[in-house]
Amino acid sequence: MKKIVTAMSAIALALSLAACGEQTDSSSVPTPASQSNSSLKDGEFADLVRDNTAVSGTDEEFANLAGLVCESLDTTEDVYVEVGTLVDAGFTNEDAAFFVGASIGAYCDEHAVLIENM
Repeated sequence: MKKIVTAMSAIALALSLAACGEQTDSSSVPTPASQSNSSLKDGEFADLVRDNTAVSGTDEEFANLAGLVCESLDTTEDVYVEVGTLVDAGFTNEDAAFFVGASIGAYCDEHAVLIENM
């Protein structure tokens, strides 16, 4: 759980720095729950992560972190940056890569092209 909190903080900080000087209406930023309109999707995502990585956390923590990954990809458009941020927060390379890929598949498939072009 500490890894998820650290990762969420790191990505949130990066987003804040990227948005410095921009006015953003926080109600317009989608979250995984608002994108999926279903907590079942969040639960399925969390189960997928738990079954394929050593990362632990609640369904809500996984969904929130996935939302931050997707939001950050809107700016960086670089999966390596996102994987690196998660690794810096304590994820293994494999767990971070899986988490970013799963986040894209579950919550922001518009970024799938970033993986397809690797």
